[in-house]
Amino acid sequence: LRPLACRIFPLMPYLKNGKLTLKMNPMAKPLCPLARSIEIADLEPNFVKSVKKAMNRIMKLKDGKDYILMLTEIADDFEKVQNQFKQI
Repeated sequence: LRPLACRIFPLMPYLKNGKLTLKMNPMAKPLCPLARSIEIADLEPNFVKSVKKAMNRIMKLKDGKDYILMLTEIADDFEKVQNQFKQI
């Protein structure tokens, strides 16, 4: 019954130019040392594969692509704000 973001933490789906990828969730980095210190390739391969499979299934749902695009936009906005604070 856990939310999707908890199940795939610290990963997130990311959609750019119609291509679905996975990335470390930038909102996880302030909370999770794992998200700050390793790359996706360092995570358990079966976990990454399962997350990718789930995200591909979500993409096929009626509003799935829009949902993943919304998450992508939130992540992009979050990273922009983070970068602005780094410049201060």
